[in-house]
Amino acid sequence: KLTFLFNDEYQLKEVPISMKEIHSLIIDFILNKKEEKDITFNYYSSIPLEHSIMTDTILLRRAIFPLLINSIEAIETKGEINIYIYNYSIIPNEIIHEFAIQDIINDYNMFSESNEQSFIDYLLERKPIMENDLNKIIISQEKYIAFDVHDSGRIISKDNKPKIFNPFFSTKNQFGLGLALSQKAAERMKGVLHEPFILEGKKHIQLLIPKIES
Repeated sequence: KLTFLFNDEYQLKEVPISMKEIHSLIIDFILNKKEEKDITFNYYSSIPLEHSIMTDTILLRRAIFPLLINSIEAIETKGEINIYIYNYSIIPNEIIHEFAIQDIINDYNMFSESNEQSFIDYLLERKPIMENDLNKIIISQEKYIAFDVHDSGRIISKDNKPKIFNPFFSTKNQFGLGLALSQKAAERMKGVLHEPFILEGKKHIQLLIPKIES
């Protein structure tokens, strides 16, 4: 684990893997790790099971499994873990700001509600520019598959939240390498691991991995 964490010479090995295989990896891992805890586990995916992507399966495991362990360990004896998998797109800000569609939104106030036809005429005049810009935006999208892990376990304190990805940081008298490994794996896949946040009383953590069609 230390070699993986601190050695930057890792060679990416992308192979095709189906969402069905990813589904099985996650289910089997949780069933093997939850031990005697009474954990209700729900898995939701909007991506068809037969769909395949190209990824490094070692990095995929390194990225996802610590998130699942973290959720299992956060639950004392009884709780719930939900996983949501879906397509996710990011449009870089520097791309958006180049385009006329942003100008159109900003210029809307030039045309008051009482002069709606002027705004419609304005849009029609700029339609070719808008279509061109929208095509550029579509091309420039960074496409990911999102893995959202939600659990009903202990909530991370505000003081500890900035430290959770630090190697050797732990609140459980352990080595504290799990989330640091997960973040490193995400980076090596050119993915993103977001800081946890709380929503409706549950802890959420989101992993994005590049969506490369197989």
